[in-house]
Amino acid sequence: MDNPEVMLELTMNLLKVLNIAALAGMAVWLFFAVNKYRELQKTVDRLNHSLEEMDGQAKLIVRTDMELNKTQEELDKKISGLYAMQRLSRSLSTTLEEGQIFRRITTEQLEELGFEKACVFLWHEKEGKFVAHLSIGYLDDEGHIIRSFIDSEQDKYLELIKKEKAVSYTSLQQDTQIDKNKLSHVFKANSFVISPILPKEGKKGFLFVGTDNLDVAVTAGDEELITILTNQIGQGIVNARLFESTWATILPKPPCSRCSSAVTIALVWAAASIIAWRSTGFNVDIFKTRHEMPADFSDAAACTAMYDIIPVAIMVASFPSARTSALPSLKLQPLG
Repeated sequence: MDNPEVMLELTMNLLKVLNIAALAGMAVWLFFAVNKYRELQKTVDRLNHSLEEMDGQAKLIVRTDMELNKTQEELDKKISGLYAMQRLSRSLSTTLEEGQIFRRITTEQLEELGFEKACVFLWHEKEGKFVAHLSIGYLDDEGHIIRSFIDSEQDKYLELIKKEKAVSYTSLQQDTQIDKNKLSHVFKANSFVISPILPKEGKKGFLFVGTDNLDVAVTAGDEELITILTNQIGQGIVNARLFESTWATILPKPPCSRCSSAVTIALVWAAASIIAWRSTGFNVDIFKTRHEMPADFSDAAACTAMYDIIPVAIMVASFPSARTSALPSLKLQPLG
């Protein structure tokens, strides 16, 4: 043991053993550390995946919420527009004069539909051009520019009428050959709808409504509302022409002034009855109409025939083929 060489050799061997043990311990530690790292990495990956899914769900929720809000806004706008359209339809139905139909459309009613500019052009076959029948939201010089523009491109708008479909700034197709940017510039509207007016009888044309509000975007719902409006206008034109031709056919000249006032009152009441009858799908008993005249119309009783005119007029107005059978039996004679 006192030999230094032996002691040195033992020391070296001990150090080797310790080194080997340290390396083994380090290897074991590294093994467990790597496994732990892998487990942590898997956990991190799972967390990242969960976060991505949550982020995707959050984006989907936000997108869905925005779509729901947009849908709600469109629904509110459509409901508001339908109420406005109902009031406007009632206003249009209060006149049987063709010239008064477009005057029933006011700025306030137009704004309730979400627009502040409007023009109506009807095609006059004899003159061979479009004639303006309504202008809202434009000055005289602006109206002159618009009329000149329509005259220069009347073929395109005649083609648009033939398509019998409303178009807007967003839905205007290239096959119409109408430059929507130029049209937007001339009519001074960032968004607009053009809908054909297509009465079965009378002049056809189109209605333009627009807005220069950049925050307002025209939707398919707006096209539907304006289509309803033009259908009402077209029906109003047909009714006005039908009533005019009907009364001219079945009402002779009253033989006395007393009967003349009775004719006027009965005519108005009968016309209102016809509108109600036609709008309710022919469900009104026309032969009871005579009993529904207001008491204030007592002057109309001066002529018994006035009461008989009403159901006959309704029948003739609704069924033109009945005119020949109705006319011979109608005799207008004053009483007293």
